Amino acid sequence: MRLFLAVNLPDDVKKRLDDVSRELPGFCKCKLVEEGNRHITLKFLGEVDEGEAGDVIKALGGVGGKGGAGVKPFDCSVKGVGVFPNEKFVRVVWAGVDEKKGQGGMAGLYKAVDAALAGFGFKDDNRFHAHATLARVRFVDDKRALAEFLKRHADEEFGEFKVKGFELMQSRLGRGGPEYSVVKEFSL
Repeated sequence: MRLFLAVNLPDDVKKRLDDVSRELPGFCKCKLVEEGNRHITLKFLGEVDEGEAGDVIKALGGVGGKGGAGVKPFDCSVKGVGVFPNEKFVRVVWAGVDEKKGQGGMAGLYKAVDAALAGFGFKDDNRFHAHATLARVRFVDDKRALAEFLKRHADEEFGEFKVKGFELMQSRLGRGGPEYSVVKEFSL
């Protein structure tokens, strides 16, 4: 099973992100993330067999506030757009999490998840940056238009919501792109 951990976004936030992402094909060759697939990735686990997936689920049960690592529900604001790795070599266009209203909470959730899974040997991402991917970019046709897009949407607010939990997700790769399904929900 190909697994990852995510905070799924409310439908209204997904819709606003979809509206903005539709501008991208005008100046770059890219694969837009489908509206229904938009989420904030906490940790990519990769291929995990079913037996180990059961152990992962048990370990993650201790992350929430009830007898677990003490992560409580927190407010999150999706705001602004950016790129990875940089504007000169763009591979991903993303929407960020406003640092004043949730980055600490999202980073805290990431740290609790990472600690819960420490004994499994999953790759540690020391550069965690809470974001929702808008598109995967193959080539930028017009760098000036991209720069204008980034400037225009740098401070745009896409919505606020309360993070009350996270999900263990399965990704199945198909001809039409990835299909995601929730394996297990975890409450904070």
